[in-house]
Amino acid sequence: MENSQLRKKIYFALVSSVLIIGLVAFVALENYYAIRATPLESPIAHEPPITGSYPFVLGSGNVFQNDSAYSYVRLNSTSLYPGVSFMTLPSLNVGISGVDLSNLTAIMTYTGSSFGANPYWINFSIALPELGVSMMTSHQLNFFARSNATILKNVDFFTQVSNVVGVGNEEFEFFFYMGSSSTPVPVLTHGPVN
Repeated sequence: MENSQLRKKIYFALVSSVLIIGLVAFVALENYYAIRATPLESPIAHEPPITGSYPFVLGSGNVFQNDSAYSYVRLNSTSLYPGVSFMTLPSLNVGISGVDLSNLTAIMTYTGSSFGANPYWINFSIALPELGVSMMTSHQLNFFARSNATILKNVDFFTQVSNVVGVGNEEFEFFFYMGSSSTPVPVLTHGPVN
């Protein structure tokens, strides 16, 4: 008789655990699908797109092309070292429901570079705290290809590096923006963006 009661308690505990896990998974999926891409009438860009003051940031701004917005920071590579970070407000070319778009921040952390190589690589980790998303990005300077990470269904976070500029080639522009897969690639300049 004790064995029968013990089995019933174990069975009840297992069924309860499965139901609780199922409920948690359901709530998580509901929250995931509650945050989704929405169309925008026009892109959202903050001026300036960088928040705070950083010794390695020489400037920041936005470029508007093809009905899209692209944020960038101009960085001094000789002042960067692994672990330094800065906070930005990326341009948005697609809306995100359930998120305050006026304060959607990205924390960019420089993770290192191969400055001895020619051309060298530059690497960042990027966190979007409001969305609970993190990603890595790696770019070869003077090679203008953009990279992207899908952060939500139909929402990508794009990064791209412009060519090295400045006396001694110590400056470069790091572009960052959010959009869909149809967001066009910006045309980068050979030097500072105006």
